[in-house]
Amino acid sequence: MLGYKNPSTNHLLLSNPPPAIRLLIMRAFLTLLVAITSLSTYTHVGVYATCASCPNSIGGARLNEACRASANAITRCRYTKKPGSFIYCYYDQNGALDSSRSTTGCKGTTPTTSNCPTSKKCG
Repeated sequence: MLGYKNPSTNHLLLSNPPPAIRLLIMRAFLTLLVAITSLSTYTHVGVYATCASCPNSIGGARLNEACRASANAITRCRYTKKPGSFIYCYYDQNGALDSSRSTTGCKGTTPTTSNCPTSKKCG
């Protein structure tokens, strides 16, 4: 309860509470504020993050798997050219190719999406 009872009249008062009650109200408000801020930051980072959208095919090879290669928003796209032959393309969160890790034949840039494969980590 956010109010307190006046001992002389036994009425519930909501304004001008004593310092101890004010402190409790301030703590409750700050706890609520921290919780809201924390959840809103989590939502912004987790749900609205962008990542590379793997093209469906590259040079005749079909997309086999899309996954997150690391916590720093790298998306790995794995393509199957023929059984046992794969093309790996690594893109950053802006859709730019990381050519130092990628196989020859990957597109230089790819569109981004907010539908990121966050639950699937690359094995």
